[in-house]
Amino acid sequence: MPAILSDLGLCSTDCGRLGLYFAITWVGLFIGNLFFMSTMMVVLRCVYDDQKAMALSVASCITNILGFIPAPILFGWLIDSACVTWHSRCTEDRGNCVIYDNNTFRFNFHIGNAGFQALAVIAAILCYVISRSRKLPEEEYADQSSVDHSIT
Repeated sequence: MPAILSDLGLCSTDCGRLGLYFAITWVGLFIGNLFFMSTMMVVLRCVYDDQKAMALSVASCITNILGFIPAPILFGWLIDSACVTWHSRCTEDRGNCVIYDNNTFRFNFHIGNAGFQALAVIAAILCYVISRSRKLPEEEYADQSSVDHSIT
Protein backbone atom coordinates (compact mmCIF):
# COMPACT_ATOMS: atom_id res chain seq x y z
CA MET A 1 0.00 0.00 0.00
CA PRO A 2 1.46 3.39 -0.95
CA ALA A 3 2.11 5.94 1.76
CA ILE A 4 -0.21 8.90 1.97
CA LEU A 5 1.54 12.21 2.51
CA SER A 6 0.13 15.49 3.64
CA ASP A 7 1.52 18.95 4.21
CA LEU A 8 0.89 21.10 7.22
CA GLY A 9 -1.07 24.29 6.49
CA LEU A 10 -3.63 25.50 4.04
CA CYS A 11 -4.00 24.15 0.54
CA SER A 12 -2.85 26.57 -2.08
CA THR A 13 -5.45 27.58 -4.63
CA ASP A 14 -5.20 29.86 -7.58
CA CYS A 15 -8.45 31.74 -7.22
CA GLY A 16 -8.51 34.77 -9.46
CA ARG A 17 -12.11 35.62 -8.60
CA LEU A 18 -11.63 36.53 -4.95
CA GLY A 19 -11.79 40.27 -5.66
CA LEU A 20 -15.01 39.79 -7.66
CA TYR A 21 -16.45 37.75 -4.77
CA PHE A 22 -15.65 40.52 -2.26
CA ALA A 23 -17.08 43.19 -4.59
CA ILE A 24 -20.35 41.32 -5.11
CA THR A 25 -20.62 40.58 -1.39
CA TRP A 26 -19.98 44.21 -0.49
CA VAL A 27 -22.59 45.47 -2.98
CA GLY A 28 -25.13 42.95 -1.65
CA LEU A 29 -24.51 43.98 1.95
CA PHE A 30 -24.66 47.66 1.03
CA ILE A 31 -27.98 47.30 -0.77
CA GLY A 32 -29.36 45.09 2.00
CA ASN A 33 -28.46 47.63 4.65
CA LEU A 34 -29.99 50.53 2.72
CA PHE A 35 -33.38 49.25 3.81
CA PHE A 36 -32.56 49.82 7.48
CA MET A 37 -32.81 53.60 7.22
CA SER A 38 -35.83 53.48 4.93
CA THR A 39 -37.57 51.21 7.43
CA MET A 40 -36.84 53.63 10.26
CA MET A 41 -38.12 56.53 8.15
CA VAL A 42 -41.34 54.67 7.39
CA VAL A 43 -41.83 53.91 11.08
CA LEU A 44 -41.19 57.51 12.05
CA ARG A 45 -43.43 58.98 9.36
CA CYS A 46 -46.36 56.60 9.90
CA VAL A 47 -47.02 57.37 13.55
CA TYR A 48 -47.99 60.45 15.50
CA ASP A 49 -45.29 62.36 17.35
CA ASP A 50 -46.28 61.08 20.77
CA GLN A 51 -46.08 57.44 19.57
CA LYS A 52 -42.67 57.50 17.87
CA ALA A 53 -40.69 56.06 20.80
CA MET A 54 -43.13 53.16 21.16
CA ALA A 55 -43.16 52.58 17.39
CA LEU A 56 -39.36 52.37 17.25
CA SER A 57 -39.36 49.99 20.22
CA VAL A 58 -41.94 47.70 18.62
CA ALA A 59 -40.10 47.80 15.27
CA SER A 60 -36.83 46.91 16.99
CA CYS A 61 -38.51 44.07 18.89
CA ILE A 62 -40.05 42.65 15.71
CA THR A 63 -36.71 42.95 13.90
CA ASN A 64 -34.97 41.06 16.69
CA ILE A 65 -37.65 38.37 16.89
CA LEU A 66 -37.86 37.79 13.14
CA GLY A 67 -34.18 38.33 12.35
CA PHE A 68 -31.91 37.36 15.19
CA ILE A 69 -33.74 34.35 16.63
CA PRO A 70 -34.52 32.22 13.55
CA ALA A 71 -31.45 33.23 11.51
CA PRO A 72 -28.88 31.10 13.39
CA ILE A 73 -31.27 28.15 13.34
CA LEU A 74 -31.95 28.44 9.60
CA PHE A 75 -28.31 29.00 8.68
CA GLY A 76 -27.29 26.14 10.97
CA TRP A 77 -29.72 23.89 9.13
CA LEU A 78 -28.36 25.06 5.75
CA ILE A 79 -24.78 24.44 6.89
CA ASP A 80 -25.62 21.04 8.39
CA SER A 81 -27.25 20.00 5.12
CA ALA A 82 -23.78 20.22 3.50
CA CYS A 83 -22.26 17.73 5.96
CA VAL A 84 -20.77 14.57 4.48
CA THR A 85 -19.52 12.81 7.64
CA TRP A 86 -20.89 13.08 11.16
CA HIS A 87 -19.04 12.05 14.32
CA SER A 88 -20.75 11.25 17.59
CA ARG A 89 -19.93 9.40 20.78
CA CYS A 90 -23.60 8.59 21.36
CA THR A 91 -25.57 6.36 19.03
CA GLU A 92 -28.81 8.36 19.27
CA ASP A 93 -27.15 11.71 18.53
CA ARG A 94 -25.85 13.03 15.21
CA GLY A 95 -22.96 14.81 16.90
CA ASN A 96 -20.57 17.12 15.07
CA CYS A 97 -19.86 17.40 11.39
CA VAL A 98 -16.36 16.25 10.54
CA ILE A 99 -16.31 16.85 6.76
CA TYR A 100 -18.37 19.28 4.71
CA ASP A 101 -18.94 19.22 0.97
CA ASN A 102 -17.46 22.65 0.22
CA ASN A 103 -19.42 23.22 -2.99
CA THR A 104 -22.74 22.36 -1.34
CA PHE A 105 -21.80 24.45 1.71
CA ARG A 106 -20.93 27.45 -0.46
CA PHE A 107 -24.06 27.08 -2.57
CA ASN A 108 -26.41 26.65 0.42
CA PHE A 109 -24.89 29.55 2.33
CA HIS A 110 -24.96 32.10 -0.50
CA ILE A 111 -28.29 31.03 -2.00
CA GLY A 112 -29.83 31.07 1.49
CA ASN A 113 -28.46 34.56 2.13
CA ALA A 114 -29.66 35.80 -1.27
CA GLY A 115 -33.08 34.27 -0.65
CA PHE A 116 -33.45 36.00 2.72
CA GLN A 117 -32.30 39.30 1.19
CA ALA A 118 -34.84 38.87 -1.64
CA LEU A 119 -37.61 38.31 0.92
CA ALA A 120 -36.54 41.50 2.71
CA VAL A 121 -36.64 43.46 -0.57
CA ILE A 122 -40.09 42.09 -1.39
CA ALA A 123 -41.32 43.05 2.09
CA ALA A 124 -39.89 46.57 1.70
CA ILE A 125 -41.53 47.00 -1.71
CA LEU A 126 -44.82 45.73 -0.32
CA CYS A 127 -44.62 48.22 2.55
CA TYR A 128 -43.90 51.00 0.07
CA VAL A 129 -46.89 50.09 -2.09
CA ILE A 130 -49.21 49.88 0.92
CA SER A 131 -47.90 53.13 2.42
CA ARG A 132 -48.61 55.03 -0.82
CA SER A 133 -52.35 54.44 -0.34
CA ARG A 134 -52.34 55.64 3.28
CA LYS A 135 -52.46 59.17 4.58
CA LEU A 136 -49.47 59.85 6.82
CA PRO A 137 -49.86 61.83 10.06
CA GLU A 138 -47.77 64.72 8.72
CA GLU A 139 -50.11 64.96 5.72
CA GLU A 140 -53.06 65.16 8.12
CA TYR A 141 -51.32 68.03 9.94
CA ALA A 142 -50.77 69.81 6.62
CA ASP A 143 -54.45 69.37 5.69
CA GLN A 144 -55.57 70.66 9.09
CA SER A 145 -53.30 73.70 8.91
CA SER A 146 -54.56 74.58 5.42
CA VAL A 147 -58.14 74.35 6.68
CA ASP A 148 -57.21 76.49 9.69
CA HIS A 149 -55.63 79.16 7.43
CA SER A 150 -58.62 79.23 5.09
CA ILE A 151 -61.00 79.82 8.03
CA THR A 152 -59.09 82.87 9.30
